[in-house]
Amino acid sequence: MFGKNPFDVLKDVGKVISSTPIDTRRRDPFEQTTDQQVKSLVNLYNVLEANSPLGQLTRKKANDFVKGDHLFSQRLGYTHHGIYVGNNQVLHYLLKEGVVLASLDDFSCGEEIFKRRSPKFFSNEEIVQRAFRRHGEGEYDLFENNCEHFCIWCRNGLVEADRNRPFGF
Repeated sequence: MFGKNPFDVLKDVGKVISSTPIDTRRRDPFEQTTDQQVKSLVNLYNVLEANSPLGQLTRKKANDFVKGDHLFSQRLGYTHHGIYVGNNQVLHYLLKEGVVLASLDDFSCGEEIFKRRSPKFFSNEEIVQRAFRRHGEGEYDLFENNCEHFCIWCRNGLVEADRNRPFGF
């Protein structure tokens, strides 16, 4: 393990845990790997990867993007975020228009587009489906429901849970 990239080590551990069959006959909860433990490990990996200096990659061509990618483009004074949905299109949240579908060119406003490795709990297809579920929504709030919140919610659902507080947190 020493000398290896910590993300590679964590990824290897995650593969072992997720491929280990769970023996449901065991009575001691500490003797088996639960789905929650696997999700916690995946969450830890995603958070570490998302906050890594290598977590943001410049992409110059549209064919480098994959459905479900969290894209962002730097604007004067702020960063704008969106979800790539395929066919050179992005769903993103605008102040007055709400969640809209736009071309990559319209989304970027002529600026360079980057991919952000935000934490991800859903498959790429599920991320796109979640994004389209909010298409047309017009409840933008700079501090609680903005374009970045939208992307994070599409990828892992955490912003919605925090905003709506369904678990009493």
